[in-house]
Amino acid sequence: MAARSQSIIKSTALPKWTGSYLGLKVWGFLGGVLVNLLALTLLGAYLFPMSYMFVTSVKSDKQFLDIWAPILPADPKTFEYEGETYNIYNVTTDEGKHHWALVKPGKIESTFIDPAHPENGTFQWQGNWRILRKVYVYRLHWENLTESWNFSHFPLLIKNTLFLALVTEIG
Repeated sequence: MAARSQSIIKSTALPKWTGSYLGLKVWGFLGGVLVNLLALTLLGAYLFPMSYMFVTSVKSDKQFLDIWAPILPADPKTFEYEGETYNIYNVTTDEGKHHWALVKPGKIESTFIDPAHPENGTFQWQGNWRILRKVYVYRLHWENLTESWNFSHFPLLIKNTLFLALVTEIG
């Protein structure tokens, strides 16, 4: 008969977990915070179209046509030189970024003036002006609201809405 070999397996105790246990009060507080955070996130997502409509209502017409315009209501910054109004652009040179007014655009070379030092006159910049972005100043156009109020005849619309609501409720 063959002898059976027995292997002895030693059991080792699992190490004791020394991490902190969160008590029920902490879980209750954390659960309340998470539920409120979720509710505020859903409320913000639900009301986001309202904020978008407000921001859109106070933008200028020109801003809708400019693909590089910022999301918030803004107008291009301008500079007046010798009776003419010129847009100001962000121009990058070897010395860094500058805000210069574009006097004469060109494909290869453009003429600019520094609004900070107009006494220096115009100067040439090598490059295509179409790659430059305008400088914007944030401005709300509240006149859009009065213009839409006058154009749409809101008092008449409200009167018609109330009339229809009352007639359909009464039957």
